[in-house]
Amino acid sequence: MKLLKTKDDTWFNSKIKNSSMNNHWAWYHVMEHQANHMGQIRLIIKRVPKN
Repeated sequence: MKLLKTKDDTWFNSKIKNSSMNNHWAWYHVMEHQANHMGQIRLIIKRVPKN
């Protein structure tokens, strides 16, 4: 995340080579998927029986 903090609006708005998406769109979806998977992991952990 340290590297991502160094990026400015120009970088976020720039298009990714050979793609129709920009860096903002790509990173938004990376974070969205990460949050979703963390929720799934928490749900699974809660369902695991404790010995």
